[in-house]
Amino acid sequence: MDIRLTFSDMGTADSALLPALVLHEYWGRHRIELRSGTWCRFDQMRTNHHHRHLGYHELVLVTKGTGRYRHGRERIDVGVGSVFRAEPGVIHEINSPTGDLELIFVSIRVISATLPPGDSFPEQVLDAFLAEARLGAPAPHILALLGGLAAHGSSGVRAWTGHELLRLITVNMLSVLARQAPSPADTIDQLGDPVDRACRFIDQHLIDLPDTQAIAKQVGLGERQLRRRFIVQLGHGIVAEANRRRLNAAAQHLLMGMTVTVAARNCGFTSPAVFARAFRVRFAMTPSAYRRQHAAGGIPMIEHTPPRQRQFTGGDGNRTSPKSRKR
Repeated sequence: MDIRLTFSDMGTADSALLPALVLHEYWGRHRIELRSGTWCRFDQMRTNHHHRHLGYHELVLVTKGTGRYRHGRERIDVGVGSVFRAEPGVIHEINSPTGDLELIFVSIRVISATLPPGDSFPEQVLDAFLAEARLGAPAPHILALLGGLAAHGSSGVRAWTGHELLRLITVNMLSVLARQAPSPADTIDQLGDPVDRACRFIDQHLIDLPDTQAIAKQVGLGERQLRRRFIVQLGHGIVAEANRRRLNAAAQHLLMGMTVTVAARNCGFTSPAVFARAFRVRFAMTPSAYRRQHAAGGIPMIEHTPPRQRQFTGGDGNRTSPKSRKR
């Protein structure tokens, strides 16, 4: 599947705004494949003609201009910040009478796995979208997320940023289109995997982070049990994850213009020297160099947290890591 081929004759723009990304992961019981499509302009061709996609949903975000969208027998007008969808197998067409329309495409292929339903927010949003979704809706807030897709820096940072934002943009688009989408607030405190809840607790206490025993108590598990869950699901322990998140947050603070000292203090590092050494190990450059490099590119605040690895039950009932499965 390459959704870019559909628009190869329309003056498609190569842009750092939406790099080509493919992401495979599990949202609860659903195995999904996310693909960023392309940044498409209708300046040379005013329509993409009647066509359909097989086996995947297409999500579209309008970044500029106006146009009209036909999906089966439904028709809607679209403009900047509009989000709309194309169901698998349904004939649809986008046209721009004025030729000023610009769009970003994301595809999502959904494969139901054998896991029981969970309580993660992405899974609930996807379930709501699959159950009943509107054709289109305004979502200007999603436009603000696109700046991070132009992130510079090391290849590792770019990959993490792109994958995180692809996931974030997709979840937001699904949530806007789903008629009965849950609210993130419904799942933050009481619901969700204990590791997820522990990570959220860590994010809220970066300056004065309690010890691992207090973190485990916060999510209702014993310290040893929570530590085992962290190692199984993330590949490292509670302390390592806490340090990683503190450095991620410090990197964001640097992008917001804070000094190295202030960023270190706001994220729980009492010694600038210790912070500088840890930061260099994490991002392969000093905090000062990181801030200068990103300030020169005018990059807004971005999220450097790589996707959390989920375990799942295969057809034989054994729990394995997604990386160990053949695509």
